[in-house]
Order: sequence, then C-alpha cells, then structure tokens
Amino acid sequence: MPAGRLKRGESILQVGGDENLAIAVAAANNHAAYAWWRAYGDAFHLNPYETGSIAVPSKWIEVAATRRRVVSLGRRLISAITPENIETQVSGIKKTKHESLNFHKCEPKTIAEIDALYIDALGLPREPLLTQLRELRSGSTWEAGMGQP
Repeated sequence: MPAGRLKRGESILQVGGDENLAIAVAAANNHAAYAWWRAYGDAFHLNPYETGSIAVPSKWIEVAATRRRVVSLGRRLISAITPENIETQVSGIKKTKHESLNFHKCEPKTIAEIDALYIDALGLPREPLLTQLRELRSGSTWEAGMGQP
C-alpha cells in the first residue's frame, strides 16, 4: 500500500531483501494462497500467523530461472500498488471504510502466470485445479473471470 495507508492493527509483511519481498508478494497473491487463506483464516483479515505461514515453493527459491521469473512477476505486482488501484468500500452500520488492492483486477495476466508457476512448482496438473481455485475465489467477494495463463 502507498505510504500512510495502513491502519492500526494491520499486518506488514517483512522479509529480507527486494527479491524475497517480490517472491513473498507473488506467493501471497496467487489463487492457491487465497484457498489456503479461506481454509485457515477468514479470507478478509490477514494476521501475522497467516502471513508467516504462506507457502513458497522450493523451486521458486532454488531454480534460478524460476526465481528470476517469480521475482519479475512479484515486482510487477509491487509496481501496481498505486493510489489509483486502491478501492474503497463502505460497509456495516458504522459505515466503516475499507481499502483494498485487488491485483486480480488490475494485474490479471500477472496473477494467471503466478498461478501457473505455483501449481507447476508443486508438480500438480494445472487443470482442473486452477479452474476450481478460480471458482472458489469468484464465489467470494472477489471478481470472477480470470483469464487463462
């Protein structure tokens, strides 16, 4: 989020170095991570336990070409963190404002490529898994209609 946008009680992902930050951002924003977040969290709040438990495939770290690609994609997501990509919603009786950055809306092709790299790194077949993960996400408050990688 741009400077000054985090509110009290929100988590900040802390990792060592720019490359590791890009990898962490990519890992946290793919559809498999969202499914994990839905299963083990509430799919809305993100606490330190959840940010510290997001899985990063070992191939993303150990295979140089894969690492370079994931770093590039993660940096693309980071560069999309701009005020114009932040959405504000008002909810509840108190009319509480919530800000969110939806990479799936502003960077759908990047997310699709990250999804493919994530599933491939786990050694799983892409389909029907990716379709099922995207349907899970579209059944929530997140937008549907992700393009294929």
